[in-house]
Amino acid sequence: MEHYDEKGFVDHMSSETNISSDVLKKIYQDYQKLSTQVKNQNAYGWEQWLKTYSGIGK
Repeated sequence: MEHYDEKGFVDHMSSETNISSDVLKKIYQDYQKLSTQVKNQNAYGWEQWLKTYSGIGK
């Protein structure tokens, strides 16, 4: 996500998934609030984190 600005991320992910642009904007904004340490932890549990957003699930 570090390689995208918000609009670029939303545009790209909207074309690749069925997730609404509002949810993608929220994901991007919340991700930017995370510390660098959390962003780089492999054991953080990204699937669980993403499941907290409406419209995302397995």
